[in-house]
Amino acid sequence: MDELGGMITTTTRNAQRDGNEAAVPMLSGLEALMTFDQAAEALGISLRQFRRLVDSGKVAFVKVSERSPRVRPSELQRFLDASAVKYSEVQS
Repeated sequence: MDELGGMITTTTRNAQRDGNEAAVPMLSGLEALMTFDQAAEALGISLRQFRRLVDSGKVAFVKVSERSPRVRPSELQRFLDASAVKYSEVQS
């Protein structure tokens, strides 16, 4: 998967099934959407922790269908940027 320090623009597909990580690039200006599992993995957290972020409104999602919520990679990047703590903000 992409490094979280830069803009997330690809996802992986079938990585667990065949061991290959096939990148899915942006198509015609549209981002390839990520499943909640993929988004949690990209953030390095559990699916349960990711669902808590969604439930609290910290991460927005796209409702493709009733059973297929998806996340835009740019939304993960927005969340990371908003959550970044600058050294000058840390109180000792």
